[in-house]
Amino acid sequence: MKRIALFLLIGSILLSGIVLAQGGNLWQISFYNNTGFGGSPGYTASSSFINFNWGGGSPGPGVPSDYFSARMTTSAYFYSGTYRFTITADDEFTLYVNNQQYLNTIGTGQAGKTFTIDVPLLQGYNTVEIEYVEYTGLAYINADWTYIKPAYNATYVPPVGPTTVPPPVSASSVETRFGDFTPCIQQNVHQANCFHSDGSWDSPDLGSIQLEPMIELWGRCDPNRQMTQVLQAGQPAEPSQCSKTAAGWFPRP
Repeated sequence: MKRIALFLLIGSILLSGIVLAQGGNLWQISFYNNTGFGGSPGYTASSSFINFNWGGGSPGPGVPSDYFSARMTTSAYFYSGTYRFTITADDEFTLYVNNQQYLNTIGTGQAGKTFTIDVPLLQGYNTVEIEYVEYTGLAYINADWTYIKPAYNATYVPPVGPTTVPPPVSASSVETRFGDFTPCIQQNVHQANCFHSDGSWDSPDLGSIQLEPMIELWGRCDPNRQMTQVLQAGQPAEPSQCSKTAAGWFPRP
């Protein structure tokens, strides 16, 4: 009877953790006036939940109703165990947990479809980030997580490449403040061949770009940002870094 009582007590504590994880954290949201998270945010907001339906309108002042993107980030306290993340969005999104990519619908044409993924987490604060992209028409996103089961092994490490993650899709055309990189994508050559300094004080020089590994996953990103993700279809996730050109990702040296 004591064992049963202890089990029920542990279960109660874990279930309480779900409420804290879902309702006790605050999301910081940055909206961009483009679909590539480029430049400074046009509008910022905070929310206790990700459950938005903007219809055909704008998400906030200074943001267009079409062709915008949003980066949604939170640090939430989880108890050790497996959590099921569920996301529905129109048009596209990418889910990162502790800087590791778990779901990515960019370029897959699956707007409005509900995706789920089970993620094992260790007790403590974990970072959850969603990158959302809206093109035209209706705009909405709902994201949530549910506790599935406790962790019986505290040293369990999340898988590096969930089989449910769609293969990465490189952009066929990329243009940043440092040039039009579409020719480099089409000719499969190093990004340095398409780089042009914009003359600003913090602009990288050609030499520093030439020292970078060649971009493997093309698509606008924040220069020098690092994360673990799948760069090529059929390959495991690996540490990667965004090029100083902001044009895509290469394996982190």
